[in-house]
Amino acid sequence: LPAAVEVALYRIGAEAVRNVVRHAGASTCVVTVAVEAGRARLTVRDDGGGLRDPRSVGVGTASMVERGEELGGTVLIGNEPGGGTCVIADIPVPDWADR
Repeated sequence: LPAAVEVALYRIGAEAVRNVVRHAGASTCVVTVAVEAGRARLTVRDDGGGLRDPRSVGVGTASMVERGEELGGTVLIGNEPGGGTCVIADIPVPDWADR
């Protein structure tokens, strides 16, 4: 992957996992990364208490969203059905479309 995409995915993932440790009260956290069809996707899911107020944005959350947007991607953060939180970072990687 291009270095900018690698760094963004690493930083977003690190912040998401840090939030799980600090706030979620989770017993498990699953991190996945996939690259296909010209996109890199990072997903971080936990089985904790979920977001108390999904509209509340802290500095860490805002930085995750900003990192994704800087590369033309998106970062979605929300509650999982049945409990827990899910962070999905989806970043375009045009050079990888044909690989």
